[in-house]
Amino acid sequence: MLSAADFDAARDRILLGRREGYNALRPEEKQAVAIHESGHAMVAALSEHADPVAKITILPAGQTLGVTEQLPVDERHLYSQDYLTDSLTVRLGGRAAELVELGQGSTGAANDLASATDLATKMVREFGLSPDLGPVGYPEGGSVFLGGGGPGLSSRPFAEATQARIDDDVARLLRQAEQTAVELIRAHRPELGQLVALLLERETVDGSAVYRIVGKQVPDHRPKEMAVAPPANAAAVAGGGGSGPALPADPQHRPGTCPAATRNG
Repeated sequence: MLSAADFDAARDRILLGRREGYNALRPEEKQAVAIHESGHAMVAALSEHADPVAKITILPAGQTLGVTEQLPVDERHLYSQDYLTDSLTVRLGGRAAELVELGQGSTGAANDLASATDLATKMVREFGLSPDLGPVGYPEGGSVFLGGGGPGLSSRPFAEATQARIDDDVARLLRQAEQTAVELIRAHRPELGQLVALLLERETVDGSAVYRIVGKQVPDHRPKEMAVAPPANAAAVAGGGGSGPALPADPQHRPGTCPAATRNG
């Protein structure tokens, strides 16, 4: 008889690939990956608007060396600014833990950085969440309602000066997110150490253990900002061709050492 664990394992196999023995980690790499993934998980658990942590693993699979998986309490059709901001912070949580615990970053955060930069760029260019640029939208490749989607630079509908402002605002969002993540990690460094030790011992840890370590209740209710269902026509307002705006998939990440439905690596 199939169980929930069987479906969970099948989902991981599809998203992450088959676990192979040839990419076993050296002890120092395993420690670094445990720190990185614990950083993602800690920041997610401590961020009010982030999706709940479902599972953490440091077992290599496919091209990933570790994964922090987040699963939303409910299906989302709209994304608030608070949610997007916390999502940026979670994506940089692995790097923040490396900076605090190891004193330097690593290539393990490469895909996290790319994913966070992509999301921050959308926040500034497409979602009108830049206090500098204001309520403007420059979808990559042109209007999503007119079949756009080509390379952004080939049809950039703004001047070089505007691009410079976009770059500055994206960098500001990323620096703020990293600073927030670092502050959370520093404020909960003993708890981070407990989670790292647990990961090294078990290799795979359920998300509920993260909440027990940080002294928070496991989320089991709908987030406040999503308590009221959006109007029936919200999807048409919110994106191309009648569907809401797609966020950069992590699926939250597929980093150089790690991916996040959200998955953070």
